[in-house]
Amino acid sequence: MIFIFSWYWPIVGPPIIRLGRSSKKKTPYRWSYQLKFITDQYANYHCLMIWDHWKGAEGICFDGSSKLDGNAIERSAKNRGLDLIIFDACEMMSIEFLATISESSHYVMGSEKDIPDRDLDYFGGFTKYTNSKDKTMLSLAHAIMDETRTFYSREPSQFSLQLSVVSISDLDKLSAELLSGRPIRCSTFPPTFESGKRMDLGLFLTLNGNGLVLSYINNTVKYQVLLRSSSGLDVQDLTGLSILSIVFTDAWATDPFLSQLIKTENQT
Repeated sequence: MIFIFSWYWPIVGPPIIRLGRSSKKKTPYRWSYQLKFITDQYANYHCLMIWDHWKGAEGICFDGSSKLDGNAIERSAKNRGLDLIIFDACEMMSIEFLATISESSHYVMGSEKDIPDRDLDYFGGFTKYTNSKDKTMLSLAHAIMDETRTFYSREPSQFSLQLSVVSISDLDKLSAELLSGRPIRCSTFPPTFESGKRMDLGLFLTLNGNGLVLSYINNTVKYQVLLRSSSGLDVQDLTGLSILSIVFTDAWATDPFLSQLIKTENQT
């Protein structure tokens, strides 16, 4: 499901466009025309929210025959003036995925792990945002993240909560630093998240001698909320971005970003 928000102050309205599932094969251009129409209109802010099942860097909005991957999102959203993209789906804050949408939006919000079972608290977030004096896109992201944490504090889930919002311009600097730095020798790995596919980027780098890059991660991640459930993963030390586990060697070898990033000990 895709929602496109566009508004000017002092009015905040409901989603301008809601695109649901379809039995017909989807292409990225099927919704890019609506996206272009909305972002061509005058507004202070434009926010795109995509909610559906996930496969991380493999894409989102799977319906059996088609999907939206990073390249499709980039082609459709590039130069549309989006201020914020919200991914209401699991494990979308992976650096290899975000690297493919670096010209889509100023900020991106999502989770590096599984989203709890009742999703995000948009009602609470937009209510808090409407009543606040700060009307920036970061303020909207903060409000939704804070209210989601408050909701799960009252109504605990089996899944721990992690949400972060990143600056894409700072993500570009982080990516450049990683690709220009010394090779990462992988000998120790942090725990993976629920799917068993991804791990925290900052913990991974720190455990393998690249902890100096943490300052770039901290500058990229503008805000983060964490809440551990009694039966969920320990999220205390998460840094806001994830990376595909190195055990998926075929994926590392074929991914445009990951294939440049790492050289294992037996390769160097």
